[in-house]
Amino acid sequence: MGSTIFSVLFVCSMLAILAGCASVPPIDPAANTTSVPTATPLPVISTSTTVIAFPTPMATLTTHPTPSPMTISMQAPTCPAGVYPMIGVQAANGIASIRPAYQFPFGPYGNLSLSAPIAMGVYRGASHADKSAYLDGAFPESSWVPCYYRSFIQDASQEEFYNGLIAEFRRVRAENYLDSDQYLELITSFVQSIPYGTEQGAPKFPVETFTDYTGDCDDKALLLAALLAREGYNTSLLYFAPEKHMGVGIADPENPFRSSGYAYIETTGTFLVGMVPERIQGGKELRSEPMIIAISAGRSYGSGAQVKTILSAYYRSRETIFVQLPTLHNDPDLLNTFLGNGTIMSLYESLNGDMTGSASFREDVLILHTIASHLNDRAGIYRWLTSR
Repeated sequence: MGSTIFSVLFVCSMLAILAGCASVPPIDPAANTTSVPTATPLPVISTSTTVIAFPTPMATLTTHPTPSPMTISMQAPTCPAGVYPMIGVQAANGIASIRPAYQFPFGPYGNLSLSAPIAMGVYRGASHADKSAYLDGAFPESSWVPCYYRSFIQDASQEEFYNGLIAEFRRVRAENYLDSDQYLELITSFVQSIPYGTEQGAPKFPVETFTDYTGDCDDKALLLAALLAREGYNTSLLYFAPEKHMGVGIADPENPFRSSGYAYIETTGTFLVGMVPERIQGGKELRSEPMIIAISAGRSYGSGAQVKTILSAYYRSRETIFVQLPTLHNDPDLLNTFLGNGTIMSLYESLNGDMTGSASFREDVLILHTIASHLNDRAGIYRWLTSR
């Protein structure tokens, strides 16, 4: 162009989520390991003040049609002038479409199956897209980072994919008579079940994550936010810059994450909606205030109070066990090991000499283990707890 524009190259840039959230395996829901992935640090971008003309306006994000009468209200703020990631549909080269198929566990419904058609031209266009943001001038992160991530979610080329996948979710909802909160949990459980991978490079478009059968924290968060937005939920992305981590937010007046107004959803493993990971890789906690990237307006999550009851019982039982078994040194991972292999009662006996008082201890073990092994069944856990 004969002039210099600065490129926010997310293969290796300040938004560190892109390189992958960690080099650790995905969370085992039965073990309830609450250590989740993080990403790698990136260098600082350069700036330019050159005025660049673009063929299409980039300041307004568009709203795409929903696959049903349900209306989506996409957030469409003004974005700094520039070019954001977009899919350029490519030739199919002999294979017009494929249909990835999944099985995933969801509460008492067992392993559910779904699949959705993928146009290969769209998938190839997504996987070969330039995933950098080219901005004209220097802008604060708060102005262009939300626009960058929304571009992955709102690209019109993915609407056929979204429609096909959402049709599958609606089929499951109808077959099992799910209410609004259970339906949100169904979609969440599916995304959480996608194998975690530590891909290097920029974020994936949601169509890539689904087709590749893998994604890291930002990849899976983008897919979940896209689906929930199109199903009429009040959805956001929660970006933790210092910790290099991303989650999803769903409006929840009963169990919000700090003062955000959103319940936190962790996508890298199986967690309840509103269950915040205690730490990420390296033992770090999510201490920073997240950048809240609003994706859509809509319905709130209505089971936050139940989640709070479940988590209260979980952490209370765990702390009681730690008091009884000081040899665990308040180590949740070590506790999970004893819970998982069934030797925790033997450990209790060896430390106490006999099983006097073991009834209450056994109850705490039962509560902890039941919750930890049923994190994709909020309604079932709550009924079990409140019926005891």
